[in-house]
Amino acid sequence: MQEEPEERNERLQYARENARVRRSLEDPNVLNERVENLQRMQIARRRTQQSETLCLARRVREVDAHNIGSLDVACRACGALHFACEVIHRNRGIFNDCCALGKVNLDDQMSKFREFPEYLRQLFMREHPDEREERVFHENIRQYNGKLGFVSVNAKNEHFLTADRMCTRSKESDVAI
Repeated sequence: MQEEPEERNERLQYARENARVRRSLEDPNVLNERVENLQRMQIARRRTQQSETLCLARRVREVDAHNIGSLDVACRACGALHFACEVIHRNRGIFNDCCALGKVNLDDQMSKFREFPEYLRQLFMREHPDEREERVFHENIRQYNGKLGFVSVNAKNEHFLTADRMCTRSKESDVAI
């Protein structure tokens, strides 16, 4: 017998509540010991993962092709294209990695990009009359992007472990354009 989604939610809610009560009654020494054990386990797991993947690219001779489809799912908030496998149904067609679930609006900024020089717009949109020039542009687009990227960020990061994950905090940062 398989549990229904509603039963599963109730069971998980009950388990969360029990864990919360158990943690609230926990002795501080026991809590510290539990957190330290979790941190040791995370470090050991991370070291194991690192050693398992070390030089993996040198050991693999052939790699199977993996196709996740085409970029054909548009974000309902900003229109950015995503792969179908990136859809999270509870977000109702709005994505986090493009517009932070609709919280970021780039309409003001996008007006600057609408005023592209016609020559560049034609190359980007594959509408340039000279097909050879268009092909060369798209073959080298990554190099052009790298050469024209003027922003660099330098940050002083602080790494630390919490009870359940590794965290990084940027203390100071410099941005140069």
